[in-house]
Amino acid sequence: MQSMDLSGKRVLLTQASDFMGPALAEVFRECGAELISADGPVADPDYPQRLMAESGAIDVLLLNLGIPAPTTAAPEVMDDEWRHAFSAMVDPLPRFARAV
Repeated sequence: MQSMDLSGKRVLLTQASDFMGPALAEVFRECGAELISADGPVADPDYPQRLMAESGAIDVLLLNLGIPAPTTAAPEVMDDEWRHAFSAMVDPLPRFARAV
């Protein structure tokens, strides 16, 4: 399989050391991209703006967002657990979009 040529492209990857981060980082590097690994607090509302200011121009934003899988049965999930999942995996999306 021929890889995509991303030479000269700057890719920002969140949670680069978690979940799918290491595999994604490897693939993008193999494709020639300059990888910016970001392992900061994605749930922090101010983090995306700070990260963009520190990183400079990017060509690709890859939001690798995840939390350890919950073990609570669906009918027993309380609001705080649901809110935690959203704060980690949904709330960062518009913040990063605005920052970019």
